[in-house]
Amino acid sequence: NFQSDAMMTTAADVCIIGAGLSGACIARTLASHNISVLVLDARNRVGGRLLTAAASNGDLGGAWIWPRSEPNMVDLLNDLNVQTVPMHMDGTSVAYTPNDKRHFIPDGQAAMYAACGGGAIRVRGGASRMVSELLESQSVQLGMRVTEIDYNDKNEVKV
Repeated sequence: NFQSDAMMTTAADVCIIGAGLSGACIARTLASHNISVLVLDARNRVGGRLLTAAASNGDLGGAWIWPRSEPNMVDLLNDLNVQTVPMHMDGTSVAYTPNDKRHFIPDGQAAMYAACGGGAIRVRGGASRMVSELLESQSVQLGMRVTEIDYNDKNEVKV
């Protein structure tokens, strides 16, 4: 349902610029209230900063979710029936500092250094899968760089 590089005229109640997680969540919420939505993104893919490498299902963008501090994300995953996998912090870990120094963290201590402690999960199949699921039934146009938004005297917006 994702269209790329096509100049089209589409009527919608709301136009969302950005097919990342926030844009996808708003599109889903509006559509659940019978509001027609058009989602535009300048990239030729959905996901925003959530990027999953197709060859390995490896995440290259924001991917870890901490259920204790992000219960809304867990609720969203459950609503979408998206499976998760636990992120393990056992064994020796390596942390890199901004000046490229490596610090070895002994077995059993990595959770102390994680932003939200242990217990992290990630989406099975890659984090960008969440966005694809959210936008599955939405009208999405990719490769659409928005350079101007124009209002007319009929309360219409032209993007």
